[in-house]
Parts: sequence; structure tokens; C-alpha cells
Amino acid sequence: MPTKGNLKDFKLEEVIQMITAGKKSGKLEINSKRRRYRIYFKNGEILHASAPFSNGEDAIKDVFLEENGVFEFVQNIVLPPKTINKNTMEVIFNGMSVREECKEVKEVFTGDKKIQVSTNVGDNISISETEWKILKRLAEGKTLDQILEEEELSYYKACIILMKIIKKGLIKIT
Repeated sequence: MPTKGNLKDFKLEEVIQMITAGKKSGKLEINSKRRRYRIYFKNGEILHASAPFSNGEDAIKDVFLEENGVFEFVQNIVLPPKTINKNTMEVIFNGMSVREECKEVKEVFTGDKKIQVSTNVGDNISISETEWKILKRLAEGKTLDQILEEEELSYYKACIILMKIIKKGLIKIT
């Protein structure tokens, strides 16, 4: 198993499966252009994960949205407490599902796509308080990372909210 590599050459699920098959313990660190993720393993089972704005199962969803970056597996570390109770295959299937579900907007997190607040808004649009907060901050010119930190949202949760706002015609991705 490679201890270092690039997610362009190995999909995250392939790297996780190699660690699981080898029953390895340690930390898989993924560094993208702007973010750092960590997935911890004990005897090949996923123990914990962390992402810039999330931990545990939310962090796993976040890391599956990242398809570019380098990874390194480091052994002989102190492992954190267990926060993920799903088995590895369940985590992988959920992660792949998240990747597909957020396909439309994930470029906002991982690429150079920009969000534009629409000026043509129809009548009778209902939005949640969180949708309103995100929309307001986008209109103020805040970056997505600033908004996620202020609202304490994971990338996955933000992805779902952004998809709802897009469907309502309130923002566009350019």
C-alpha cells in the first residue's frame, strides 16, 4: 500500500479499502489546496475523522467532497477517541453517495467556482433561517469558509443548503 499519493491517482475509497485490508492503525492525512482532513484508523476500522468545520461522521462526508489533494498515511501515533460507529464499507458507500448528491455544488468547495446572489427573485419564496443567514452573508461578500466557520456548518450540510437555495433561484454558481 502506498503511504503517500495523490487523490487524482487513487480515489479516497480505494485508499481507505487498502488501509482496511491491511488492518492498519494510524492517521490518513489529506491535504488539498486549501484544506486539511484527517481520518484515524484502528486495526483497519475507521475510528475518527476531522475536517476544517466538522468532526466524526460529518467530517467523513466532507472529505468525500474533496477529490484533489495529496494523502499520507502515518502510523505510530496516539489515536483519538472513537466518534464513528459505522463499519468501513458503510462509511465508504455513504461517502460516495454524498459525493454524487453534492455533485452540482461541490466545485464551490473544491474548485474555483463562485457563488452569485440572484437579483431576480420571484414572489412567495420560503427559506429557512439558516438559508437566510447564508444568503445574507453571501450578499455581504463573505467567503464560503467564513460563512461555514461563523455558522458552524460542515461542507456537506452547506452543500445541502446551497442546493436548496439554488433550486429556489436565489443563487447561481458561476
